[in-house]
Amino acid sequence: MALGLAATHGLALLLAAVGTLLGVFVLAFPLRAMQREVGVQDLLRGADIPSRSLLRPVLSADVLVTGVHGDGRRAVFVLSDRADIYAGSGGLGSGFDKAAVETVSLGYNDPCGRPMLSADGENLTTSPLTPCLPEPGGLWSDGANRYVLRRDGLTITLAAAGGELNTLSGSGEVRQAILATHPATEPELRPLEGWFPSSWLGCLLL
Repeated sequence: MALGLAATHGLALLLAAVGTLLGVFVLAFPLRAMQREVGVQDLLRGADIPSRSLLRPVLSADVLVTGVHGDGRRAVFVLSDRADIYAGSGGLGSGFDKAAVETVSLGYNDPCGRPMLSADGENLTTSPLTPCLPEPGGLWSDGANRYVLRRDGLTITLAAAGGELNTLSGSGEVRQAILATHPATEPELRPLEGWFPSSWLGCLLL
């Protein structure tokens, strides 16, 4: 009889432990989603970006987003060469060349009407899209490394810096990158926000 009671007690403890573990996992998923949404909203407020729909940075294996900011009307993404960043050329604070600048704004703005943000080595500058040549699919270009895309109610510009070592210096690479733009997924947003937890315990800490 004592053995039966012990076995029953042990089974009850096991079931309680399993139930507690399942409860943690059930709660972890909505809490994780809530935490990520809080992170996105913090990013929007801190960078003065007016809408989540503007979070669609051009992403590729060769460039890394190293700056995100806005002006209340648009989102601005500064992209740098991964090879340059990881080559020990001064780190992110100084001494690295910007590969490109992307801007995303609501509405279909005149692609040829105003200068676009561009990269010039370590600095940001503005340059006109001259000549402004239309291409299929809502795309305009200057025939070199500056493009404007009107898609999904957004106007997206991508201007690459010059230089033979720039991974986005050729018009083909820039065109391919801007045509591949899409709303950023949660895994893609994680590096932009920089604080998403990677552990299950971190998912429960808001």
